[in-house]
Amino acid sequence: MSFLKANWFKIGVLVCLLLVAFTVYQSFVVLPEKEANRKENADFLEQVRLENQEQEKQDNLDACLADAQRVYDTNWLSSCRTQGKLSSYCLNITDPDGGYEAYLKVAATTTSIENLSNYSAAKVECSCTLPNVTATRWDDTLRSDEDRCYERFN
Repeated sequence: MSFLKANWFKIGVLVCLLLVAFTVYQSFVVLPEKEANRKENADFLEQVRLENQEQEKQDNLDACLADAQRVYDTNWLSSCRTQGKLSSYCLNITDPDGGYEAYLKVAATTTSIENLSNYSAAKVECSCTLPNVTATRWDDTLRSDEDRCYERFN
């Protein structure tokens, strides 16, 4: 106890110096490091957000283009059907109300992956040559739909 009574002023100065040193350390080392980490995290989150936005835009573009192609294929097959240019087999497998199931009844011996691949090939074979006016109309419609997709998602 006598040590504290004799050196109280020196101990007080030492405590004050330690507080000043701690404050300087916090101000010049810890806080700038935290700020740098915060900025780095914010930059990373912004980059992830932009990448997600780009991926979403690309996914939407792909879906739009796929839809345009589906509409084109449906229109083309409808014109073939209307003109009576499809065999009964083709009429069954291109029917919008169960074409794949009808195809599976015919191709029941293969695996499902082969069925998907073969079904796509069978649908391609079940097409027809349309009159130039009709073919041009569907081609122009496809191009127009694709252009709309690119305008919308680019």
